[in-house]
Amino acid sequence: MVLAGNAAIESMGGKTFGFGGGRPDIWEPEEDIYWGPEEEMLGNNRYVGERVLITH
Repeated sequence: MVLAGNAAIESMGGKTFGFGGGRPDIWEPEEDIYWGPEEEMLGNNRYVGERVLITH
């Protein structure tokens, strides 16, 4: 894919920027991201009464 993309850009006279590796693979959620107050996945504690979404 990278070679085809670079060949296409070069054939149109554009300048290529080299290889950008992208983001690293991670296998668990990052600690510095706040995903919300839930303790369990898809728990019902975010709803009250007639399933009205709680906003903070």
